[in-house]
Amino acid sequence: NPFDQGFIAANKTIEVLQGKSPLQIEITKPLTHTYFDFNILKKYNLDPKLVPLGATIINEPKNFFDKNREVIDSVFVLMPLLVLLIIGLIVNISKRISLEVKMSEQNKLDNVLLNNIKDAIFWKSNDGILLGCNDTFCSMLKMKKEDIIGQPLTNVLPEVCSLFSDKKTFVSETQAILYNLSKKPMNVLIRRKQYLNKNNEPAGIVTVLSDVTEIKKLQLQRQKEEQFVVQRSKLSEIGEMITSIAHQWKNPLVEISSIAQELMYKQKRVNITQAEAREFVDDIMKQVEYMTNTIDDFRAFIKPSAKKSDFSIEEAIKGLIKVIHNSLKYNYIKLDVHFFIKDYEMIYGYANEFKQAILSIINNAKDSIVKRREEEGIEGSLKINVYEKDSSTIIDIIDNGVGIPEKNLEKIFEPFFTCKENGDGFGLYMAKVLIEDKMGGKIEALKVSEGATIRVTLFHKKEKDEDTTS
Repeated sequence: NPFDQGFIAANKTIEVLQGKSPLQIEITKPLTHTYFDFNILKKYNLDPKLVPLGATIINEPKNFFDKNREVIDSVFVLMPLLVLLIIGLIVNISKRISLEVKMSEQNKLDNVLLNNIKDAIFWKSNDGILLGCNDTFCSMLKMKKEDIIGQPLTNVLPEVCSLFSDKKTFVSETQAILYNLSKKPMNVLIRRKQYLNKNNEPAGIVTVLSDVTEIKKLQLQRQKEEQFVVQRSKLSEIGEMITSIAHQWKNPLVEISSIAQELMYKQKRVNITQAEAREFVDDIMKQVEYMTNTIDDFRAFIKPSAKKSDFSIEEAIKGLIKVIHNSLKYNYIKLDVHFFIKDYEMIYGYANEFKQAILSIINNAKDSIVKRREEEGIEGSLKINVYEKDSSTIIDIIDNGVGIPEKNLEKIFEPFFTCKENGDGFGLYMAKVLIEDKMGGKIEALKVSEGATIRVTLFHKKEKDEDTTS
């Protein structure tokens, strides 16, 4: 190796220069090794494969692996990481594909559900541009979906836009009357909900249009049927009231008869003056006025309330008593009424229906008292106490009749349930319907030791709806 020979010679030269005698320097025999120059072998067309074993070929050109040894070594070092990365990418792509398939299937399912809903549904951006709708909405407008999407809502359904254009706050639900393509009115329930974007900011509004025309018709029919039932119940009470009116008219008719006889008697004996005749007429007219007022009270009771209104409980109960007090009197029932409320406390509801409910309770109490008096000879007593408690007005109707068995306290308000021999089980049931369904109150029979106590509770409501009955 010339490099080794040069190195050894250089070291010995240094020793001589440092003053050492050449004779003192040990003769070194360098290790021999056979070297072949690749370029010389190539020049003489000698095959490098014929070089003896153990010899070294110098100036041999580098192959691909030798030239890229560092890169190949780096690749081998990074290969596990690359394999893991590739596996991760494959798993991620697989999951994305699976998710896309699921989303596609879910989207198809959503479209099926959306397009099979009978309500018309559409959604728009904050700018009022329609972004999508279901088939029902297209059918309602007789338009293709591609002709609807991208259009301003004001061009497609201006009636709906006008309902909310002047509203300062978001309206989630309302009702309106829209006209279909045949120009027929439809009662529509409109429900709206904002949807959010990825930043949780309002991105638009989803609107559902429900045709409730048939429901409205059914509600109206139900109201008519309820009113018919109420009137039927009221007619069942008329017999009692007519009996009471007959008793009330008896006295004025007797008075009129007496006045007429006195007038005839005086006229036979002496000529009566104009002033005396006028006095007789005034007396007769007083009795006629009393009879007229009785009929007016009766007619006011018969007429159903057209709509809810504020009315005085005290006036309503006093007006009812004017009509029925003679019936109680002739059945030997003492009536005591006490009002522990503010003067003319107002309740929002149906005045005549309230009076009808109270009348049904009083008539049941009267029948119970009459039955016990016939059996035991007691003195009949009926008390009505009206007072306030916990933002409500309570009317307690207390009698000393035969009472209600404890097992029947809940049943007496059921339809067709009666304890009377000839009862139809309709009176107290209708009282419950009128108080609870019409007035939003509560009626109950209390457990007492003697007689019966029916409690009517009317809650004070701040809001006033405009429900009407036909």
